Amino acid sequence: MGNLPNGPLIGGVEVGVDMLLHSQLARRRGIRLFNTARRHDPSRSLRERFAYQSRRFAELLTQIVRHRPAVVHVKGTVGVNFWQSVGYCLIARALGRRVLLQLHGGDFDTWYASRSRIAQRSIRFALRAPAELLVLSEYWRVFVASLVSNRLLRVVPNGVRVDEALPHAGSPSPELVVTTIGALGTRKGHFDIIDAAALLRDEPVRFVLVGEDELGGEGERLRAHAQGLGVAAKIELPGAVIGRAKWELLARSDVFLLPSTGENMPNAILEAMAAGLPVVCTPVGAMPEMLGEGALYVPSRDSGAIASALRRLADAELRANMGQANRRRAEARFSFDAVAATLDAIYSQTGVAVYETVGTPAVHPADPARP
Repeated sequence: MGNLPNGPLIGGVEVGVDMLLHSQLARRRGIRLFNTARRHDPSRSLRERFAYQSRRFAELLTQIVRHRPAVVHVKGTVGVNFWQSVGYCLIARALGRRVLLQLHGGDFDTWYASRSRIAQRSIRFALRAPAELLVLSEYWRVFVASLVSNRLLRVVPNGVRVDEALPHAGSPSPELVVTTIGALGTRKGHFDIIDAAALLRDEPVRFVLVGEDELGGEGERLRAHAQGLGVAAKIELPGAVIGRAKWELLARSDVFLLPSTGENMPNAILEAMAAGLPVVCTPVGAMPEMLGEGALYVPSRDSGAIASALRRLADAELRANMGQANRRRAEARFSFDAVAATLDAIYSQTGVAVYETVGTPAVHPADPARP
C-alpha cells in the first residue's frame, strides 16, 4: 500500500522496489507496498516525529488486519530507520505474520561499531524481532551472523535489468570519460574524486558526477572545491539522471568510479556492470564479491590511488576486457529475474500474499506518505 516518492527514483532501495512492483512476481504474489519514506526535514520537532511515526505504525496495523498478508517483508537501513523497521516487524509478528527484515544500510557495520555497548546490545536484541533476516551479500551475512544467532539468515542480492543496458559505445571524444552515480558528498568519495582530477589536470580525463546532494549543499561545495583547485572544466555535475538517459550516459562513458567509504551492494555498480564498464572502487561491503577481474580497487580517501588507477585504464584493451567481464558477471549472477526467483522461493514457503514495507533515509522532493 502507499506510493513511491514523487520525483526521480535514485536510491538503491527505491530502484529495487520499483523493479519488484513492476515485475510478474508482484502480480503473481499480490505484493502491496506500504511506503514509509518521506521528505527529509531536520526542522521537525521530536513531538512531530513521534506523532507521525505513531500514525504510521497504526496505519500498518490497520492494513495488515485488512489484507492479512502471509508475509511482511521489511526493508531497513541504519539509525532511526533501523528502529522504525524493527517497530514494523514487531507489529507484524504480534499479528501472527511471517516477517522478513532485509538490511540495506551500506554503513551498518560502522554504525554498529560507533554505538555504545548498551546500544549495541539493543541492536543485537532488535535483530531478533523478525523471524528471518535477509542480507545482500556473503560479507553482510558473516557480519550479521556475528551479531545474532539462531536466526534464519539468507543472502538475496540486489538485481539489475541487464536487458535495459545499451550497447557500450565509449566516449566519442579523445577524453577518458569517468562517471560516478550516487548521492553527492563525502560518503561516496566525491571530494576525493576532485582531488584526483587535480592530479590528472594535464591528462585528457573528464569526470561526470551524477546525483543529488546527500544532505544539502554538497554540490555547491564540490564546485567550489574544483574551482579552487583549477579543475572546474574537468568536472560535470548534471544532477540526477534516470531511466534511459542514465543508460545512455553509461554507454558513452569509459570508466565507472565509486570510491565510497562504505557500501552494502550498490545498484550503481550493478548498472555499470550491465553497461559493460570497467570499475574503479574501494573494496568495501559487497563490492569485492560483486566484481571479479572487472575492477581495480583503491583505498578509501586516497586520491593518488584513484589517479593511478585511471592512468592504467587509459589502455583501451584493458578497459574492454574488464568491461566484458563485468557484463558477463551481471548476466550470470545479478539479473533481476534471478533475484525475483529467489524471492519467489522464499515467499512460497508460507503462502501467496506478500506485504512490503519500505523505509529509506533518502531525501525526497515530496512527502507522499504524510497525511
